[in-house]
Amino acid sequence: MAIITSSKLLTKIKAKAFLASNNAGFSNQDILDLATDELLDTIVPEIMEVHEGFLLYSEEVAVAANTGQVRIPDRAIGGSIRHIYWVDANNTRKVIDRLDQEDKESFSGSSGQVRNFIIEGNYISLLPAPSSAGTLVISFPFRPSQIVEESKCKQIQAIDYDTRTVSVASIPSSWVLPTEFDCVNYESGNEILYYNHAGTIAGNNIQFDQPIGSMKVGDWICLPREAPVAMVVEELHSYLVQLTAAEIIKQRGQTEQYKSSKEKLENIRKRIPLLINNRVQSKPFQTGRPNPFFNVGRGGFSR
Repeated sequence: MAIITSSKLLTKIKAKAFLASNNAGFSNQDILDLATDELLDTIVPEIMEVHEGFLLYSEEVAVAANTGQVRIPDRAIGGSIRHIYWVDANNTRKVIDRLDQEDKESFSGSSGQVRNFIIEGNYISLLPAPSSAGTLVISFPFRPSQIVEESKCKQIQAIDYDTRTVSVASIPSSWVLPTEFDCVNYESGNEILYYNHAGTIAGNNIQFDQPIGSMKVGDWICLPREAPVAMVVEELHSYLVQLTAAEIIKQRGQTEQYKSSKEKLENIRKRIPLLINNRVQSKPFQTGRPNPFFNVGRGGFSR
C-alpha cells in the first residue's frame, strides 16, 4: 500500500471503472471531482464517527481587547470545533467552558478575564469579552481539500527558513498571481500544514509573510482548498478508489458491474473500523462513547 497521488488515483479509478481511453466522456478533473465528493460525503463521516482525532488542526487566533466574537475557521468540517483554550497576556493557558445561549445576558456589557463561551451561528462569543488582548487556540476537524491534478501543485525542492522562502521546479500555469497558498504534508495522512498562507512569487521561489517552520522538502504547495492527494491516511486511499469507480459505473448505467462493485465496496467498508479505530491500542476508548465534536453540555465539553 502506498500514498496515491492524483495521477495514480486516476489510473486506478479508470481501471476499476473499466473506462476506455476516451474516459467515456469524463475528464480527468470530472473524475477527481467525483473522488472529492466521495471523500467528503462518505469517508470523512466514517472517520469522524470513530472519534480518534483524525483531521484535527489547531489554530491560534490573536484577539484584541474588548473583542467579543471570533469566527469559527471556515475550513472546519460542519462549522464544528473540538476544543478551545484561552491564552492571556501572561501566557497562561486555560480551558474555557461552553454555556447556553440563555446565559449570555449575564455578561451583557461586561469585560474581564475570559471564562466561558457560547456558539452563535459561525462565531465563538467570548464571555466576558476580554479586557486585555490574548490568544484563542481553536482545535477543529479540518475539511480535506479538492483533489486536483498534480500539475496544479508543486513539491518543495529547497527551503530557506530564515527568509521564509521555498523553491519549486516551476510555477504552474494555472496560478494567476496568487497571494495565498496551502501547504500539504507529503507523508501519510497528507494533513494540512498551513492554509491561506500569504506569499509572493518571484521566479520559481515563493516567499511567505509568516513562518514556515513546519514545511519540508517534498511537501506540496497548492492554491487554497486544493491538493494533489486525498488528505486522509493511506489505508483509506484504496477505499476511495473503489467508491469513485462504483459511482462512475452507476452513472454509466452498468447494472451488473455496479452490483459487483458494490459487493466489493461492502467488504472493504467492513474492514475500515479495524484500520482506523483504537489508535492507541493499549488504551482504547469505549465503543459508543459520546461524540466529542458535538456532544456538549452546560459546563463544557463532554467526553
